Amino acid sequence: MSQITASMTSQLSNVIYNDGFNTQTFTNKVEYKTINTPTVLSVNPPYGDIFGGYLLTITGTNFDASITVVIDGVPCVYVSSNSTQVNCTVGARPTIPAKNTFEVSSNGNKAIIVNSFLYVLKWSDSRTWGVDAPPVEGDLVYVPPGMTLLIDQDTPILLGIAV
Repeated sequence: MSQITASMTSQLSNVIYNDGFNTQTFTNKVEYKTINTPTVLSVNPPYGDIFGGYLLTITGTNFDASITVVIDGVPCVYVSSNSTQVNCTVGARPTIPAKNTFEVSSNGNKAIIVNSFLYVLKWSDSRTWGVDAPPVEGDLVYVPPGMTLLIDQDTPILLGIAV
């Protein structure tokens, strides 16, 4: 596998086909061109709460007017864009996904992701704990699979944390 660099303008790549029984390699059958490939270089903010409703700014290269951003299966609502920047409003994530994903496509081409966005729940936010306040000394805390918990304040001494 080759590494993509800023100076690379075009590269031919192999395609490997495997149907479960046979494997076949097609040499130099796909051409990668940097001018056709969107790239995400920075995301601001890099994380945010699952309740959504805030602006996400994505900076990169080769964006066009038909750009889509999907975070953990939730579309980011388009606000504005140009060839190097996209602004969208982050949607609320209703459930904890099996895995965290950040996908950007421009004109149907998947972007190369250098930096991404991650939904988090903040320790200090009472919404993280449902109707309860944040845990207090002696509590047992459960962090379910797929939940990203941001410890944004000093925590009390807990009985334990189950992950």
